Amino acid sequence: MNESFNPQFEKEFNNKSYEIHSDKITFSNLQFVASPIKYVGYLILIGIGSALSFGILYPFLMSYLVKWCVQNTKFNGRNLRFVGSSIELYIKIIFFGIIGIFTFGLGFLFYGYYFTKWIIENIVVD
Repeated sequence: MNESFNPQFEKEFNNKSYEIHSDKITFSNLQFVASPIKYVGYLILIGIGSALSFGILYPFLMSYLVKWCVQNTKFNGRNLRFVGSSIELYIKIIFFGIIGIFTFGLGFLFYGYYFTKWIIENIVVD
């Protein structure tokens, strides 16, 4: 009997949930097709814009980055669209700033969770 032949393993191996190509990574029918150079460029612009405006433009620039990332993502070959606004993000930042001040910094720990939740809730599939 051949020890290396296992039909269950072969079945699981052939049903991969991801594929790696030279220009994109596909995971469970979700594809991010943007260039890493553009992403880094956006991060640099966000850093410079936020520093020059003393953080006032940060919510606008972050919502622009999120919108760009979502627009460059496909789900089952369908385009995704981000419908969130930078005003919503301004409100969340002010809210968590106030909560963070009154809780001596503990409120800031939850900002990442609610920021991610806001992104996910504002993505629609076209």
